[in-house]
Amino acid sequence: MSLHRFSEPLGLGLHIDPAHLTVLSPHYSPTKSSNNLDLPDDLDADLTEAAEVSLPTVGMAGWWQWAKDARRLKSGGVSAGVHAAVLVVLGLWTWSLDRPAEPLELVSGLIENAEPETMPDLLPPIKLETVEATLAAVATRDEVELMVTAVTKEDEVGIPGAGVGLNTPAEAELNRTVAAIGGGGLGGRKAEHRGKMLKQFGGNEQSETAVFKGLKWLAAHQEGDGKWRFNHELGPCGGYCRHAGNHPSTTASTALALLAFLGAGQTHEEGKFQMNVRRGLYHLMNRMQVTPHGGDLQEGTMYGHGMAAMALCEAYAMTRDSELKIYAQSALDFTVHAQHTGGGWRYHPGEAGDTSMLSWHLMAEKSGQMAYLKVPSDSLRLAGYYLDTVQAEDGAVYGYQKPGTGKATTAIGLLCRMYLGWPQERPALAAGVDHLDRWGPAKEDMYYNYYATQVMHHWGGDSWERWNPKMRDYLIKTQAQQGHEHGSWNFTGGSSAPGGRMYNTAMAIMTLEVYYRHLPLYNPISVGDEF
Repeated sequence: MSLHRFSEPLGLGLHIDPAHLTVLSPHYSPTKSSNNLDLPDDLDADLTEAAEVSLPTVGMAGWWQWAKDARRLKSGGVSAGVHAAVLVVLGLWTWSLDRPAEPLELVSGLIENAEPETMPDLLPPIKLETVEATLAAVATRDEVELMVTAVTKEDEVGIPGAGVGLNTPAEAELNRTVAAIGGGGLGGRKAEHRGKMLKQFGGNEQSETAVFKGLKWLAAHQEGDGKWRFNHELGPCGGYCRHAGNHPSTTASTALALLAFLGAGQTHEEGKFQMNVRRGLYHLMNRMQVTPHGGDLQEGTMYGHGMAAMALCEAYAMTRDSELKIYAQSALDFTVHAQHTGGGWRYHPGEAGDTSMLSWHLMAEKSGQMAYLKVPSDSLRLAGYYLDTVQAEDGAVYGYQKPGTGKATTAIGLLCRMYLGWPQERPALAAGVDHLDRWGPAKEDMYYNYYATQVMHHWGGDSWERWNPKMRDYLIKTQAQQGHEHGSWNFTGGSSAPGGRMYNTAMAIMTLEVYYRHLPLYNPISVGDEF
């Protein structure tokens, strides 16, 4: 099932590539239709209520939907009208070719510049009583089994490598190098494999219950137009949860929430939270600004773009939904454009990079490879060059913008080195893992914990056996169990204040999903076909 399903030809004799649009004149607001929304019977009442109202589609997504709906217009008179409309749009394209792309929003039926906050919610707000009831419900064993499905039949087919077919032999060679280490894919997220992965790598029913409750908290704090905000007080919660963040980028916050859902195998096509994922994806698609260099999802920071690109690529990799492909590839194109010549990324396109920012963009590119999208080899190679400039101890530890020994930056650097193809036998990698093993999980820094847990999981062995129970049990213990905060987390370390409770909750969920979120890089296992 795709985001929109249409099968009849457009019949206009034109091929229009939405990736080249700079002014998106047509607007479209889809009507309530079973073609757009397939809801599971067991969806929570508050989510079902929200799902019954049509979603707004503006900007790039609005044009795409508008053009597709034209396929259903068959009569001669309507066809002539569509032809005329296309001619008008083509005229607007010609007029706008040299104009810079600007944010576009739908206001009072007209395409005008506007701040997101001026947009009315076209979905009804979730009632406070509904939020309270949702957060008060403790996941039962049956609910947890929705997340952990026992394996009844194993299809021992190897997971495809990470490489994609690119345009030149040189590009293909680098991707084969990255793919040669095996693993790292998304196949463990499938419902039929999560139980096996959970048991094999040290998760348990308590950790999955925590994941489920965390996702329910996120679902209850999603806003009517599909976005999440780090300042959750502005959403349906209304301030009943403490520790709100203040960072304004909704592409960053929405992408982070989506990554938590996707990590548990929840997509817009299947899963208990498929409506939440669908609405979140709509928000990212509608926020994309088309530029000559690709689709820009910054909203003021390249953190927002990197996270959003990663979410779009993962969603496409997991579903192969053709509606998502153009957005995922366009986001990757902008990622490549924004990379500094020294190999890194920072707050604005073209700035000299930092290690923290590198992680999101490199993982977006890795997710793009998993989705068989085009990722230039030079971009990956440059990322490796950047890491060379901030490493110390021959690559065992890493700094922020220069060689250093920071805990979070070391975890990030090691994970990036793993995905760029460092073999497990490399002495510097083993030395870096020893550092993490000695430091152990942090009590207040989820950023460090998120990256370090992935490194230790991929490494495996005794180091993972020591790390995992400490990290797993600490997150289970520290999850909120009361009132509106039930199911969430908040920590104060690692510069997490701008993201607040929403950020910490998403990061904690993804840390507890480590058992199946990515297949281990150095211990490839067979769990059936990829997504």
